[in-house]
Amino acid sequence: MRTHTAVRFRAYPTEEQARQIDRTIGCARLVYNLMLETRIAHYQTTWESCYPTPALYKDTYPFLREVDSFALCNAQLALEKAYKRFFEDRKTGFPKYKSKRRGRKTYTTNLSHGNIELDDKARRLKLPKLGWLAVRQHKRIPDDWKLKSVTVEHYPSGRYTATILFEYETQIPEKVKPVKPVGLDYASHGLYVSSDGEHAEYPGYYRKMQDKLAREQCRLSHMVKGSANWHKQCKRVARLYEKTANQRRDYQHKKADRIVALYDMVGVEALSMKSMMRKPEPKPDPERQGHYLPNGRKARKRFG
Repeated sequence: MRTHTAVRFRAYPTEEQARQIDRTIGCARLVYNLMLETRIAHYQTTWESCYPTPALYKDTYPFLREVDSFALCNAQLALEKAYKRFFEDRKTGFPKYKSKRRGRKTYTTNLSHGNIELDDKARRLKLPKLGWLAVRQHKRIPDDWKLKSVTVEHYPSGRYTATILFEYETQIPEKVKPVKPVGLDYASHGLYVSSDGEHAEYPGYYRKMQDKLAREQCRLSHMVKGSANWHKQCKRVARLYEKTANQRRDYQHKKADRIVALYDMVGVEALSMKSMMRKPEPKPDPERQGHYLPNGRKARKRFG
């Protein structure tokens, strides 16, 4: 059985490599928006679907030839997936244009004829149009793992990461009878409550960082938008948010690893948070016409 695993490494590009990464991200975003605009205009004119490709725009925008072609192809696949999700479930919404200032700044490239290579000894990653990129490799990759693709991301804090997707063969685990099972229940004031009585209290990393965030955001509000100091302060605020997210993610990973090491089977209650937050529907009183039965809504609102 083939299994895929993604490993994320911190990347340290040079100034020229950082400019090339940002240029590739911008070109992938431009191609996505152009293809979405073409599909909308063609459907409004002919009432038929069309499937444009990145090659359609390379004559109009010659700088698209200067970036990785796989990044543009993956932008096309991302648009196809967005349309597919929309037609399968209308609640996901129609595909939207990508913004330069909102959303994640990423692009994905694929392995082809040895254009991507990971050097374990030198701790560097070879990417198309970038060459060798220095990475912090915190995990040794087994020899039987096959590299499939790489996703490069530029965070608002200014940091860069390279997420590498690997494929490897694994055996299907045999079904065994669990000896030590555990159940996890939802807790509104914590992470979970186990069947053994353990309460996983959340450390509250955001609350601890709230005063520092307020101070840095107050400084940001007094700066001229678009100035050099404003951009520097935006990165300071983004680093605080990123640190909080990393602390939360690290805490969750350690908790999950501990549960997997201690128990043979884990049962989790499937809850719909939207259904829990939904207001109760009023029920008419059969004895009094025009009146409704009490459902405890006012009591929950008063004491909740």
